Amino acid sequence: MSTEEYDEFGNPIGVTSEDDSSINSSEETTSSEESYVSEHQKENLEEDINSGVKNLTTNDEEEEKIIIHSKSSTDSSFQNFGPDVETVYATQDALEPEIPIVESLKNEKFTIEEESLPKTTYSKQYLSDLLHIPSKIRNVSICGGLQSGKTSFIDLLVDETHLRDHKNNENNNIKYTDNKVLEVERGISIHSSMMTLLLSNSKGNSIAFNVFDTPGHSSFIDDMNSSINLSDNVILVVDVAEDVPESLSTVINVALSSNCKLFLMISKLDRLFLELRLTPLDAYYKIRKIIDNVNKYLKMKGASDHILFNPTRGNVFFESAHLNCCFTLDSFADIYRAKIHQDLSDTFSKSLWGDVYYLDGHFTTKTANKIKSANERTFVKFILEPIYKLAMMVLTMPAKKLEYYVREKLGIHTISHPQFKQDPSDVLRTLFKKYFGETQCSFTDMIQSYGVSPIENNINAFQYNQTNLEFPEQSLSSVQKCDSSGPLIAKVSRLVNTSDGSRFYAEVRVFSGTLKSKSSVILLGETYSSEFNEDMKIQKIKKTFLNDTRYRIEVGEIPAGAIGLISGHEIDTFITRTATIYDEDAFKPNFPILKPFKHVIQPVFKVAVQPENPSDMGSLISGLKMISREYAGCEITVEEGGDQAISGYSELYLDCLLHDLRKLYSNIDIKVSDPMTRFAETCADTSMVKLPTNSVNGHNSITIIAEPLDEELTNDIASGKLPLDPKTRKLSKILRKRYQWDSLAARSVWAFGPLENHSVSILCDDTLPDEVDKERLLFARDSIIQGFRWASREGPLCEEPIRGVRFRIIDVGISSDYNEANGAQLIQMTRQACYCAIMTATPQLLEPVFKVDMTSNGSLGKSLSKIISKRRGRVVSDKPVDGTQLFRITGFVPVIDSVGLETDIRLLTQGKAMCEMTFAKWQTAPGDPLDKSCYLPILRPVPIASLARDFTLKTRKRKGLDGGPTLENYVEHETWEKLRATNLFV
Repeated sequence: MSTEEYDEFGNPIGVTSEDDSSINSSEETTSSEESYVSEHQKENLEEDINSGVKNLTTNDEEEEKIIIHSKSSTDSSFQNFGPDVETVYATQDALEPEIPIVESLKNEKFTIEEESLPKTTYSKQYLSDLLHIPSKIRNVSICGGLQSGKTSFIDLLVDETHLRDHKNNENNNIKYTDNKVLEVERGISIHSSMMTLLLSNSKGNSIAFNVFDTPGHSSFIDDMNSSINLSDNVILVVDVAEDVPESLSTVINVALSSNCKLFLMISKLDRLFLELRLTPLDAYYKIRKIIDNVNKYLKMKGASDHILFNPTRGNVFFESAHLNCCFTLDSFADIYRAKIHQDLSDTFSKSLWGDVYYLDGHFTTKTANKIKSANERTFVKFILEPIYKLAMMVLTMPAKKLEYYVREKLGIHTISHPQFKQDPSDVLRTLFKKYFGETQCSFTDMIQSYGVSPIENNINAFQYNQTNLEFPEQSLSSVQKCDSSGPLIAKVSRLVNTSDGSRFYAEVRVFSGTLKSKSSVILLGETYSSEFNEDMKIQKIKKTFLNDTRYRIEVGEIPAGAIGLISGHEIDTFITRTATIYDEDAFKPNFPILKPFKHVIQPVFKVAVQPENPSDMGSLISGLKMISREYAGCEITVEEGGDQAISGYSELYLDCLLHDLRKLYSNIDIKVSDPMTRFAETCADTSMVKLPTNSVNGHNSITIIAEPLDEELTNDIASGKLPLDPKTRKLSKILRKRYQWDSLAARSVWAFGPLENHSVSILCDDTLPDEVDKERLLFARDSIIQGFRWASREGPLCEEPIRGVRFRIIDVGISSDYNEANGAQLIQMTRQACYCAIMTATPQLLEPVFKVDMTSNGSLGKSLSKIISKRRGRVVSDKPVDGTQLFRITGFVPVIDSVGLETDIRLLTQGKAMCEMTFAKWQTAPGDPLDKSCYLPILRPVPIASLARDFTLKTRKRKGLDGGPTLENYVEHETWEKLRATNLFV
């Protein structure tokens, strides 16, 4: 057939639409069939093909014909589904064959939980009932350095109280309280975890324990602080091989201020002979040195003598998770009592420590030659030597001989024959377990005898959480008695997320009354006061639980003295960090809140985040709200450019936070800025000139000068050692006696600020009644204080907080007309006056500094010093760890130069050195932030002398501020010209 018979679209020339159906393909080929569609059919083909009917007719004489019938509009998809439905036609699969068209719902879990309540050696109902007896409760926080053995010790308690299969857990190292997937991956505790357990003492009596496993890394100090807030007893854990870490000092500070009973646990005793290979006498000296070092720090902090640690006082115990044992002097004395079948006197256990010798069958403290008699010390002879002998027998004796000795000499017949042929580490665990007995017995004996219960310490724990405001007498009396039938008072210390991260439980301690499920209570937020009563909510408690980290036991109520979890509709949307709970019926608007969350150390490490896709901003905001509840120590602010700035304690802290933000709470791609740091602003001198500042309307004026505060006073304010209520006489008394302020200056304090940054600047009224109308000044006081706090929150250099500055009001003129002296005029005027004061007082930029604590091999000390010095840091201490080949190196590094330091140290030492960094102090950034002539090279390191100017300009640029800081922005033009003429200001 000629191609001239068809047009450019392939249609036959001269054939009408009526003949389309009669044309067949028999003239060309029987393998390809063609159908011709009219113009009307082409327009409706997409609508008709979904509902059209293809009639295939077969004729004996003709080949198969395909006939397409046009359908009426009543059968079209348009009328079937309506105009709002888009119909899509696909000719092939868009997905791979193995991908389902409709995917199943993803139920990702980021927390390891038990599928059902595990079996325990005790009745869970009995545990719940026992919590109604406050004298039978012990609330304990276990705190210590990184990898000191806290989690492993709790594993011993879990192993003894839970009937579980450990076949899949190598060396029984289950780390039960590390239930976050991120914790398991990184091998460290990130959040505090609580276990409510029923433990038995050596007499078979049961005690209900609420045990907190707190993070050891100093970057997660906020969780440790929240746990201590709810506890009555604190156990300090020290690894016997690595001595007392620097981070333990922060734990001790918090524990001392919390009025908790302190205990000391010497952990990992097996390292003395398995790793360090010390003799029993050297091991004794090392243990004694650890106890002396902790006591030395306690004395330095002003602790009384009865708080100091001494094994004879029952506040020191020894533990080894690897050996599966735990003992005190009392429990070891009980072993001897059982062995010789005699009732030894109570003084026997007291004679097992210190300079007490066993000579000629008698205990004595006197010896003719202490050096020769050193090995006769009772702790060495009666405790360490038997432990060493047991371990050496297992490691050196054949299995058959060991079995004979254990059965015949030690009298232990409960170890089966095949167990002696196991790996020596397993035999060690089994033998020490049988020799020392249950870990829970000696631990419970010690805490029960020497620790405190809620009925003894409830009022102390309450006072630690109490604000300066007074509570009703009836409530205090009920708290004193730990009365479950009194008015309800409880504190939410932190929020605990669910396995999928969709919501939170609130962790509470009840100080008075009983918190019942399905009851209505009053929730007070952190900002609630009788003047600002919007931060309040009537909350229906849905359920109450006992928390066991990987599972929860639902109970009907949480009585006074107990700790548990509560859930309720949107309870986690109202509570951000902490909250106070009252009875709905007994609540009055003037009831105060319990102490809100407060940082132990300042979060100075910062990054800014944005969603990769701008349309995901809503998801990012929602994720940040969830993050602020899980990581209570972080601070989230919005920068001028719209970025979300997140401040945390360290690089590790923000790394974990951002992981949860991406994977758990937002599930979006996030752009993260380069790491930054917070700065602060201060002054080095007193203001050189007095510059009156007028309000915008010109009817009010104020003159303020600035001067630097004493460094000791600044640090004491930041650490909370001073009462920040200017109305109290206690403050003026402290300022006079401790800091040598005169009486007039001490009574002139108006306010502290900024409130968000430890309130480390002071506003004072130094005006004289003869020169200023005091009545008008008091009328404007609140507005002036607001302006001062605004200025101290965002300083003039780069809108960073002002630190260590005393602002003195020396003159003021307030209009008698309220419309002319309104808050808007006075607040802005005061803010500008504070800026003028600090800009004329030699302003300086402060940068935060990390304290670096490293433990490494002695040969690496010089290399580590070089790494730190390259980052503008310095090493201040390089001391050997007694009894080991390790050295402990302490130094300081500016936070902004600390990024990647830990990675560099690990690469240099091939992972043999550990490093912890905590905020230590503020130091002046080198250079002048106002120096316009300093050298600032492009794409090259800035000289040391130009760093302050460089930090200031880059911070201003990031915040969207124009130009550099200058006094010209805050004074009138004529005044500026006069000041510039003096050559003092440029």
